[in-house]
Amino acid sequence: MSSNDNANTGNVLSVNIDAAAGHTDRTSDSGRATTVLKTSARNSETHVQAGFNGRVALYSDAGGNTKMARLTLTESDALARSRAESKFNHLLDYEGDPAAVEQSAHDILGEELPWLPDASAFALDRRAPLVVVSGFAPYAVPIATPDDGVVDGKAVRAPVAMLVGTFGPGCGMGGFSYVSENKARLQRAVAPIRSLASQASSQGYKSKLNFHCDNANQPMACEHDALANGELMNPYQGFVAINTELTVPMELVAVADIKNAMARRFGPDTVDVLYRREFAIKAPASHNGGGEIAAWQVPLFVRDNDGLTHARYHADNVIGLTDTAEYALKILHETVMASPVIALRSKPGDLILYSNTRMMHRRSAYEPRFDGTDRYFVRVYFAPLSLLAAGRVLGAPSN
Repeated sequence: MSSNDNANTGNVLSVNIDAAAGHTDRTSDSGRATTVLKTSARNSETHVQAGFNGRVALYSDAGGNTKMARLTLTESDALARSRAESKFNHLLDYEGDPAAVEQSAHDILGEELPWLPDASAFALDRRAPLVVVSGFAPYAVPIATPDDGVVDGKAVRAPVAMLVGTFGPGCGMGGFSYVSENKARLQRAVAPIRSLASQASSQGYKSKLNFHCDNANQPMACEHDALANGELMNPYQGFVAINTELTVPMELVAVADIKNAMARRFGPDTVDVLYRREFAIKAPASHNGGGEIAAWQVPLFVRDNDGLTHARYHADNVIGLTDTAEYALKILHETVMASPVIALRSKPGDLILYSNTRMMHRRSAYEPRFDGTDRYFVRVYFAPLSLLAAGRVLGAPSN
């Protein structure tokens, strides 16, 4: 990120997710005992170590709200991790039977690394909107970045199994796809494609992707009409890093930070407008019908039963339908650009899960080499199993 970008986007917290979380003032190092880490004054956060033999750290704001969870495999996990990955390579193709693969991967982790799915569920129970897992060994055999945007399921079988085993059944979730995107495949190659260079999607690269929530035109899980016609704004996005570029991090900002900043500067009335059904949203470029208005008279902010705010925001695709809504949207745009940014610089094997409705994300433009080593993540949409149809393809006629 350039210095100009820093100036325009507020404080940037650069996170190397394999690095230590800070200096620990440890009072216990077993089970789920809580220990406190030194507070970072620059980011006004309190860091809390949450047990699992020192493998888990929760990051909270001054109000005690969990902002991020970091899970780190240690040297003592190396042999178990290797055994798990060897077993993963014998699983079925994920696209063919996602439920079976998720359950089998979860069972394998239960045998080899039982703390990992337990710690993930622990973090989500505390409403962490972002969970990162690191500490994996480099891949023994390099995995090539596909130049056609199609995931080689056999090549990434073990990394994807680690992803779905970590965040799947143990967290009450499963992967799914949309009939209108990615040819209904569950695994999406977040990788550059020459023919899509200028497209505003995970497979374009010429233009910066502005802050957004994916599939913002769909109903949210916390709304009463969330499953109308099999539609659902994906609650979570999961990624396994295959090949990474430190100069092209995944950047995120918390919806809670945005809402609070708006209220402080412009008052609660401006924020309240965002909860009204006074906005329209275009379909994302990666879907059929991209660029066409796909949702009318919807709110941008929605409260769930716990009082947490969720957002359906896309900087390029949201329209205010009234003068009041347009003004509130302008303020929202400005606040998003000025909010503290978490820049995730990951390594191959790292896992990332974030709430697609409590975090916004973006990516800078970059120039790929097309030599098999370009930036490559495999993405899987996750949702509670209770919200998913048997086929795991939302919008399909069978749903």
